[in-house]
Amino acid sequence: ELSPPERLLYDTMFENGRAMFRTLMQEGSVMTHYDKILERLLRLRQLCCHQSLLPKTVQAAEEARMGATSSATSGVELARLVEVMESKMAA
Repeated sequence: ELSPPERLLYDTMFENGRAMFRTLMQEGSVMTHYDKILERLLRLRQLCCHQSLLPKTVQAAEEARMGATSSATSGVELARLVEVMESKMAA
């Protein structure tokens, strides 16, 4: 079971992946960019196993997207989310 911060990150990554797939479908370029789809599935699986398996660049990018796209997440909540994630990675 994912913790609430991990679930938020997972949902954000999933929705971004879904949007990417839809865009590729509309462009008719899924087969030329299948590596992006497989990478997204890999990252979601890594997050399910343990967040520290995600490359830090992926985590930072997704956290930035969460802050930019989620009106429900205030700056305080986002800061707390980053604290929780960093403490889990340090453990």
